[in-house]
Amino acid sequence: MDTRPNILLIVTDQHHHAFLGYRGAHWLSTPNIDRIAKQGTVFTHCCVNSPVCGPSRTSLAAGKRPHRIGCLTNADTLPLSQRTFYQQLRDGNYWTGFTGKLDIAKNDIDFPGGSRHKRIDGQSPEHFAYGFCQPREIGGGMAGGANPNNLYGKHLHDHGWMDTWNEDRRTRNPEPGLTAVSNFSGGRLDLRTHPMPEGWVTQACRDSPLPKEAHIDHFCGECALDLIDQTVPGQPWFFQVNFLGPHDPFDPPTEYAERYRNADVPDPIPAEYAGKPEWVARRHMTDDVEQIKFSRRQYSACINMIDDKIGHMLDLLERKGQLDHTIIIFTADHGEMLGDMGLYIKHVGYDSSLRVPLAVCGPGIQQGVTTDALVEWVDLNPTICELAGVEPVQNIDGRSIAPILRGEANEHRNCCVFSEHNYHGLRTHDHKLIVNENDITEMYDLQADPQELNNIANNEFGKDGDKQIELTRMLKKQMSAGGWNR
Repeated sequence: MDTRPNILLIVTDQHHHAFLGYRGAHWLSTPNIDRIAKQGTVFTHCCVNSPVCGPSRTSLAAGKRPHRIGCLTNADTLPLSQRTFYQQLRDGNYWTGFTGKLDIAKNDIDFPGGSRHKRIDGQSPEHFAYGFCQPREIGGGMAGGANPNNLYGKHLHDHGWMDTWNEDRRTRNPEPGLTAVSNFSGGRLDLRTHPMPEGWVTQACRDSPLPKEAHIDHFCGECALDLIDQTVPGQPWFFQVNFLGPHDPFDPPTEYAERYRNADVPDPIPAEYAGKPEWVARRHMTDDVEQIKFSRRQYSACINMIDDKIGHMLDLLERKGQLDHTIIIFTADHGEMLGDMGLYIKHVGYDSSLRVPLAVCGPGIQQGVTTDALVEWVDLNPTICELAGVEPVQNIDGRSIAPILRGEANEHRNCCVFSEHNYHGLRTHDHKLIVNENDITEMYDLQADPQELNNIANNEFGKDGDKQIELTRMLKKQMSAGGWNR
């Protein structure tokens, strides 16, 4: 009998690192995620390699930073030539599966300009090529449910919820021609000269008109329970559960939203663009603190619902006698600005967008430990391979954090690197450098200025300070390591 541990990787989408009970969010109920954290090891400084869905998830799969594989925008696809850790696990005799938003092949028909077809059961040829035995992809929560020929759309259609869902999505738009919260701040409009209508946050982030059973994250959780329920003793498995929330439009069922109507959520970081690049200033959405707090309450309700589904997974593992034999990893693909600096969604290198939760528990993992060791999201790739007892993918950027999980090490990296198509950045414990293409450079002293409001970079050519020179050299060295691998 194969005695290697099962591995359950739970990934939320667009999750602010501080919006969890165990991270001090006293207003937010997340007992099941808190349970994972309490029974394992918590990382407080995990940074994604790109604060946007597609590039972040492709970097995890390949174990390489996005610039090495040519995946720097949300329209890019992980090349099939790239070896994934999913393939390593499958070839090492793990049963591999996923449900939810995998998001590493953006030529999907649900994505603008896409042509890839998924079957109604959520499977496509690429899923098997990437290394999955049992794929169940669910289209994006913003628009992907509108097609009755995909997995979630069929669920809506079969229960008579499709028309209500479509009308709800249509009327969340603040004005004709704008399609979703993410598209407002995608940089295509200068939102200072084309400001959002007054009260648009309340309109865009209102309760779902559908029952809990119709919500996409409830559906995703049910699919995950089905995967777990089909497992058999003696066959180790790896499942990745990709919830589609708490990604905008922050549309919790009313039964969850009611719990947070008057929640004492924190104020946002103020919007101050002196010393910020022009492209960031163009993304400004609102300074209205009460509107921002409304969105934060709705966001918290979405997290609470996801936590409930995670609790159902833990209960099922316990009933099946597998909980003590399963390593559970909870994390997110990137953060959410959530009104900080007047911004929403991601696409910027500030900590609200860049840092993500990471908690790991299970057999062989230290319990009750919190570490501030710097970790990159690509590090999960070789870590999972090591925990599973299979060889890691070769020539990758990821470094296993298993020594920290076992209590054999305290430190991991001296810096984290992150990129999108228009900037590259580096974060240490004390400083952050962001080099923006065709715009000013940013540098922040994270000890003196944790809110990243005061840009201390000297942008006059030839007059950089010693710290800026040091960080620039570090970034260039990190960006050139490993070579191009698309």
